[in-house]
Amino acid sequence: MDRSSFLRILENAENADILVPGQNPCYIKKWESGNIDFSAPALSREETMGDICQSCQQASIEIIKVLDDPADPYRVCSSCFQRLMSHSLRPREWYNLSSIHGRLNDFLSEEYYDEKNGTALKPAEEVDDAALFPCPTLEEAASSPDRLLTYILSRSHFHEEGQTARWYIHPDLVSSMQRHSPEALLSVFGERLSVLKNTDLIRTIFHLIGLTLEAKGADFIRENWEKFAFTPAFMGIAFAASRCLPLEEAYEKVTHILSGMDIRDRSAAKQILHSFETPLNLDWIEKNAYPPVDSSWGLLAASSKFDWERAKKWLSFGRPLSLVALDALDWRVCSGRKPPLLNPPNSEEFISVLQDYVAKDNVRRVKEQVQKLLEYSQNLAGPTFSSVKGVSSPAMNFQNGPTLCSTCGELQPDTSRVCSCGTPLSAFRTFLEDRLGIRAAMVRALSQEEVDARIRSTPVRFIVFDCPKGELTLITEEKNHEYWEKSFKPKFLEPADRTPFRKFDGGYKATEWQTESHEPIIVLTYFYWPI
Repeated sequence: MDRSSFLRILENAENADILVPGQNPCYIKKWESGNIDFSAPALSREETMGDICQSCQQASIEIIKVLDDPADPYRVCSSCFQRLMSHSLRPREWYNLSSIHGRLNDFLSEEYYDEKNGTALKPAEEVDDAALFPCPTLEEAASSPDRLLTYILSRSHFHEEGQTARWYIHPDLVSSMQRHSPEALLSVFGERLSVLKNTDLIRTIFHLIGLTLEAKGADFIRENWEKFAFTPAFMGIAFAASRCLPLEEAYEKVTHILSGMDIRDRSAAKQILHSFETPLNLDWIEKNAYPPVDSSWGLLAASSKFDWERAKKWLSFGRPLSLVALDALDWRVCSGRKPPLLNPPNSEEFISVLQDYVAKDNVRRVKEQVQKLLEYSQNLAGPTFSSVKGVSSPAMNFQNGPTLCSTCGELQPDTSRVCSCGTPLSAFRTFLEDRLGIRAAMVRALSQEEVDARIRSTPVRFIVFDCPKGELTLITEEKNHEYWEKSFKPKFLEPADRTPFRKFDGGYKATEWQTESHEPIIVLTYFYWPI
């Protein structure tokens, strides 16, 4: 390659390392400010001849270029380097590089490439033969654990949910991984961790280990703990530890690393403790909360089996724990995003304790938060059912309660087993009591967004009423998210959906039930009507 070719390819680059295979020895030629330095350190033929371009995976490496992470340079041929710099990669080339360097950079991000198929969105040059180099599909990659891991690493795992984005690996990808043997997965995970440098991809692999292997990945986590726990990949291996190791062992390992951080970093990293959902977190908060506290401390407490006795204790301690207690009570009692407060007091005690506290700490934030909690003081045992299609009833009436008609969708009092339209009402209450030994009552009807929110924030059980078979089917907690996304959500019916233009003759509606211990159950009922 002559000097003019180098000038054309590297016109947008400040510097690059250029390997020249075929010479003996092979020289790294430094490109700096338009000049090639032939006096750079030499590499042997063995160190270069076996390497192929990370992008096309066909040509030999000609350029090693640091673009974002100094520890993770791009190793590509000259043609792919030119396409990389001009955002003109072909889909398969983008796919290959994304699985090595991630997508959170200025060269491979969603601004320049379609995250679904790798199509260049803003190419500075024409993309050559893009159709001949497509990205593999999930179906094509699923048969091999190695190819499947590459597919997962090339994906974005941020999912838009309303105004926010959540990071999680979709259950479809996890279940595809679980079709392979634990031994095959451990081999692939270990091999990939030995060569990857990108922190985000390393964290993704550890999340996969936790989600797919659980206890079968325990020895792997122990063997790799010291290597990764003190690096930016800590959050990933900590998650895997929470899923793979016994609780006490995992918790000791994770909190030991947290204890070695400075106060600011420890506060930010404490979110990993959400993975445990244990009262041990409450003891940790008592030792580590420091002012000023934000709502993230209360959220951690609320997700850690926070109960009234702990709330009273923290309120008596004063700041900062009292503020954490108020935030945790807000999440438990007011928001609906978590189960109701564990071991709740009667409303009189609840009101008295809060009023005593606000008398000692009557700043604006505290007064407003206490006032909000007092407004919910009659609802400590869970929400009440009111004014859904004209029916009002106490939520926790386990003897009688409303029932949803599977034909017309109207709520009917549970005093009758026949709807006004003539349809026999659901035997759901009998199913719970006779088959599962559970007593529960309906709370209210749910919208699609509310079902989504409950699945994300709270372990729930699905009870699905299957009209064609005439029986109720229990879907386990582990599978409810997958079934909801694949089967039920696409056919969820809002009131406006009852039009002649639907492509099927029915769909699902959801209601929330609660057990006597306030465990949430989502009931999906299928409705039929003529198109």
